[in-house]
Amino acid sequence: MYIIKTDYRSRILTELLNAILTRIIDEEQGIDEVEILADVSKTSEDIIAGYAGKLYDIVPEFSKTAGNRNYQILNWAINIALYLLYQRIEDYDVPQKVIKNYDDTIDDLQKLSTGKFNINIPPYIHECESEECADENNTLRRIGTAKMRSHTI
Repeated sequence: MYIIKTDYRSRILTELLNAILTRIIDEEQGIDEVEILADVSKTSEDIIAGYAGKLYDIVPEFSKTAGNRNYQILNWAINIALYLLYQRIEDYDVPQKVIKNYDDTIDDLQKLSTGKFNINIPPYIHECESEECADENNTLRRIGTAKMRSHTI
């Protein structure tokens, strides 16, 4: 599990998180706190991987623990996970800041997927033997819409 319970302290009081988890457990019989937190952590990992997986080698990041994690990715994961937790209870209970953090995170991830936002993890290297893929592995990523300059005179 990429996000541990203590990571949520940066966004929500522990007492409020416990109250939300208790409410979800009461509404969804047969599920416990560990399952809920694992579910929202895995879902947030999948969402991030969906946006970042084409350009970045994101999968090894999710196996890191404690201070070895990339804090930008952890920040996004917490924002998504909190939003998902609130989605499991009535809509009127969702604070505006949770919605805004989620929307900002998705906006950042969309920019990331198009190369307009960078994170400090290794790029994804395509494992391809054909010449068609060779160019994809050995080219620089261009950001923006400016045409490539010609070096001929």
